[in-house]
Amino acid sequence: MDKPLTYNPKREVIVVDVKIQKEIDIHKRITDEIHNLFKSKRADYGSTTEALLEKYGPISMLTLISTKLARLDNLLLKDKKPNNESIDDTIRDMANYCIIWLLEIEKQKLKATTART
Repeated sequence: MDKPLTYNPKREVIVVDVKIQKEIDIHKRITDEIHNLFKSKRADYGSTTEALLEKYGPISMLTLISTKLARLDNLLLKDKKPNNESIDDTIRDMANYCIIWLLEIEKQKLKATTART
């Protein structure tokens, strides 16, 4: 089986199976789409998650993710065709909320580190 080379951030060469390489390429495409969605929504709505976290704590992020999960649950279990937001859109939004949560955690760590110096 052919083993193509792929790039990683540490600049090491990793040999992967062709099937796995296709999955890696799809993953990259999806994460690029999610990143572009994030940039678009930040341009439209600004950064509201930091204020939500400061006001309500981590439960605020969990609530955002849970709302998307409830929509997905409703669409899948009732086998309904969505009118406004596709199942893929809902999954992408959930992924973005998880990443945004990590982003906010990183910002808090940075703020704590900066405050100590």
